[in-house]
Amino acid sequence: MLTLDPPASLGLPDKFEAWRPLQIRAITDGVASTRRYTAQNLGTGVGKSAANVLQAMLTGRAVYNTATRALQKQALDDFESIGMVDMRGRGNYTCAYGRSGNVTCEDGVHLGCRAHKEGACDYVNALNMAKGASLVVTNYAYWIAVNKHGEGLGDVDMLICDEADAAVEAVCNSMTVELTNRELHVLKATPIPSQPAEMDAWRQWAADALGRIETQLEQETEALKRNPGNADMLRSLKLTRALKQKISTLAESEGAWVVDSMRDYNANNAHSGYRFDPVWPTQYAEELLFCNVPRVLLTSATMSRKTCRLLGIADADLAYFDYPPAFDPRRSPITWVRSGVRVDERMTQADVRAWVSRNDQIIRSRPRLKGIIHCTSYARQKDFYAMSSEKRRLIWHNSWNTQAKIEEFKQMPEESGAVLISPAVTAGYNFPAEQCRFQIIAKLPLLFRNSKIMKARQAEDADYCDYLEAQTFRQEVGRPVRADDDWCQTLVTDDHWAWWYPKMQRKGLLPASFCKQVTAPSDGIPHVLNY
Repeated sequence: MLTLDPPASLGLPDKFEAWRPLQIRAITDGVASTRRYTAQNLGTGVGKSAANVLQAMLTGRAVYNTATRALQKQALDDFESIGMVDMRGRGNYTCAYGRSGNVTCEDGVHLGCRAHKEGACDYVNALNMAKGASLVVTNYAYWIAVNKHGEGLGDVDMLICDEADAAVEAVCNSMTVELTNRELHVLKATPIPSQPAEMDAWRQWAADALGRIETQLEQETEALKRNPGNADMLRSLKLTRALKQKISTLAESEGAWVVDSMRDYNANNAHSGYRFDPVWPTQYAEELLFCNVPRVLLTSATMSRKTCRLLGIADADLAYFDYPPAFDPRRSPITWVRSGVRVDERMTQADVRAWVSRNDQIIRSRPRLKGIIHCTSYARQKDFYAMSSEKRRLIWHNSWNTQAKIEEFKQMPEESGAVLISPAVTAGYNFPAEQCRFQIIAKLPLLFRNSKIMKARQAEDADYCDYLEAQTFRQEVGRPVRADDDWCQTLVTDDHWAWWYPKMQRKGLLPASFCKQVTAPSDGIPHVLNY
């Protein structure tokens, strides 16, 4: 094992005062690996980011990929002081062409903005800065897009895939195409296939439609040049450009795909278009994600060999390291608190009331402790809040104010007893010490398995959905407890636990080390831990 000087003396920010034993092991293993891919399963609270960045610094120029823009900001906050540069999509930068009108650089592309020729384009300037930086942080969506549709971020010696489980879905999402009835009407000169469930028929359709959409794009571009202030023309051009990308993706697609009909649930479940998904990301991962980068580091608290296989990584090219938990499992117990309710779409109103009441009992038993309720969906969040007798303590959010509400929750003092109810705080969020002393898994992260794409994946991999559910559950449990002296209780109130946990344990999808956290079921409300 390496003997490492203190982090700051090796060039890391002063906030990192000392190395933890598992960080040293991870850095030693990563540096010593001779394989192209190094995958490290490091539990929550270990300090993956510092270990990742030092491995990058010892390798050369690196791009640090995150699963979300919130995690991207978190990494930038940690490492901007040592030269980390942030890079995002065009829509995050203001266009010099129309600053007074809040025009983004994405709009500027369509408007024919030439600010980049004068060195005045915020996006191009940020891109050039990123290309010249030795350490860049971005997110999977942008990294994939800039390599798929742009020129990339320059030569890279190491690619860091943080929360690497998310990379699988990121690759799939970058290839997924949704064509609405409105878009198909635009292309009505090219009739849709007579057998719309056949992917090969859609590939031929897309090849035939591509020329027409390119002609339309040229015409709309010229029209906007003659009328640069026309908002309707700009909107139409953006839609046409996006449609061309969709058509190109379909025309160039290969391998097994699934075609599914889309439904508008706000219009009596009427047919609204078609969705196209690759069954697996394997064949696209190199081109879109790994991009011939010579060294790739994949890390997560739920990193598995299965994730690597889904990304097309051969065993011969992989060095996989599974590290033990960093903290005493007794300080983060998981307890099923029987509620008498299996939380799913079959619940009656009486069931919902009983479920909410059980969770309210837990909240009331911890009046001066902050906690989190994981509810998996905004619909469940809404139901819970509407019926809860503890509304005064609940902090909820929607899809567009998530970060603000999470920050509000974090800043509230412990004695406030604030409780965040959220379907979104899974991977990447940290709630150390008094920020979270209890959390409730009010609904297990059970997947909807009846979509055509899920059926196709399960047909080839019977454990696929179970694997995703187990990964999500482990991530939820791992949000609090970030240090040796930290503690938090996880209480499960979804009675699906009775069959779900034994199944995951039997299949080995929840590691033995993780299962040590699970305690005996409880018919009453467990006492608060005494630490």
